[in-house]
Amino acid sequence: MILTYTSFLCSDHNVGGNKRQSPTTITYELKAMGPMVRLRLIHENLIPADIENDPNVWKGVNNGWPAVMNSLKSLIETGQELVY
Repeated sequence: MILTYTSFLCSDHNVGGNKRQSPTTITYELKAMGPMVRLRLIHENLIPADIENDPNVWKGVNNGWPAVMNSLKSLIETGQELVY
């Protein structure tokens, strides 16, 4: 099963010279793998302003998605989400 949506990010209004020309595309792909299911997340059409070099802040696509996916994994496996 695949779910794809497109969206402009809230930060698109403040990116200066790195103006996004079209919305980002986020795809969730579920694929059966024997008795398990793989969840794959693909976020496309990113610009440099979407990436944050400091891993200790909650800014940037690269810092946000791993936290979301880790919390979802914990919720599925233990019934408890991770709180950051």
